[in-house]
Amino acid sequence: MTRIQLTRFCIGTALVLMVFIVSVMPQLSFANQPNAGGGTWEISVIDSTNNVGLTPSLALQPTTGKPYISHYDGSAGDLKLAFPVTAGGDCGPGNTWSCNSLYFQNIDTFGLFSSIAFNSLGQWGIVYSAGFLGNGFRGIPAVGSSEVFWDEIEPLDFVTGNSLAQYDNGTSAAAYAAKAGLGEPTYLRLARYEGSGGNCGGSWWSCLTITEISGIGISDTALLISQNAPQIFYREVNERLAFASLAVPGFGNCGPGDNTWYCLVLDNTAVTDGMISVARDGVTAITYYDAPNQSLKYAQYLGSPTGNCGTGIINNYWRCITIESIGVAGGNYLSGGDLAIFAGQPLLVYYDKDDVGRGILKAAYPFDGGNCGPMVAGEYTWMCEVVDDGDGVNDVGLNPSIKIGADGLAQVAYYDRTAGDLKFARQLPPSPPEYLIFLPVITR
Repeated sequence: MTRIQLTRFCIGTALVLMVFIVSVMPQLSFANQPNAGGGTWEISVIDSTNNVGLTPSLALQPTTGKPYISHYDGSAGDLKLAFPVTAGGDCGPGNTWSCNSLYFQNIDTFGLFSSIAFNSLGQWGIVYSAGFLGNGFRGIPAVGSSEVFWDEIEPLDFVTGNSLAQYDNGTSAAAYAAKAGLGEPTYLRLARYEGSGGNCGGSWWSCLTITEISGIGISDTALLISQNAPQIFYREVNERLAFASLAVPGFGNCGPGDNTWYCLVLDNTAVTDGMISVARDGVTAITYYDAPNQSLKYAQYLGSPTGNCGTGIINNYWRCITIESIGVAGGNYLSGGDLAIFAGQPLLVYYDKDDVGRGILKAAYPFDGGNCGPMVAGEYTWMCEVVDDGDGVNDVGLNPSIKIGADGLAQVAYYDRTAGDLKFARQLPPSPPEYLIFLPVITR
């Protein structure tokens, strides 16, 4: 901040205006909200052993707010988990993090497309792909259960887009895209932990097919469980963003029996590829990638047919907008970003490769008079800002995963493509603004 010093003199009796710069708490406006993308970010390298950090997933432990990051070690072909510790760390700044708590004795490759989540008791679970050949689970799958080291859910030929969420009772559920073999159709699947009597995962899990989806490239899914009802966002057979939710049996158009779920196109104007992310806190919103236009898009549920997207029973119940052009990550499936919502306000993080010719990590949030997003009355309505530019050298920001803590401050895990490192950005509290106070001093 530029500090201003003012001095005023009067002839005769000298009136000197003494200028003091003091800090006071800011008045609330969205630009000063803790979850706004602006401000100062603390950037750290968490894990730099081997080629690590691809497809990270970040979750905050409910009881402590401590960040946990599941990610993939491409050199060892293993799943890794990173989290801060008070002592005995082996990674991160000053060895204040643990990166090697998961130990595997195997020759299999697994850990890509991981998704981590906590239940209300602070117990974590991770679902991940096993070298594309099926998917597995590690963690606490239900309240009162012991940790499962390796729980194979489905031994299929190609499984991607894992998305983990918890039911109200702490039971784990995972959405994913799966195909049985080369040339076979790709289906949207949902697995729920049962403990016994299931039809997959050694009878510990129940798995069901919801609908056929696009089999082009690598498909992503985003699972949200709201009021104990699963909702899944995915790329449908025509490569449009779509939405699946439970229906009254007999009235749906997909799912078991072809009538137990609703499967509806949410945005039929964009060919979707890359990352799909969903969040809910006061509002429900999605971020996704528009492949032909190489743009980041955002959709928000409105609760009434006053929007511009959604079909069928959700026709125009959503508003879909373009945030900005972000280029291609070197494979559409890597493109896009993630979002979090705090007190009804969204914060998006994403990998942008068309600003400086290499990838940088950016954030976007609603802001009147900003520099991106739709224009209203001649002004942009969102602000897009750089979080990490890779020190002007590295290609950073791939596959970002964001969460916002109870303090309203964001935390982001992401991949440094140049160094092959897991990186972590933590938003710092905004500095109180400085104001000028003029105190008269009379000199005779």
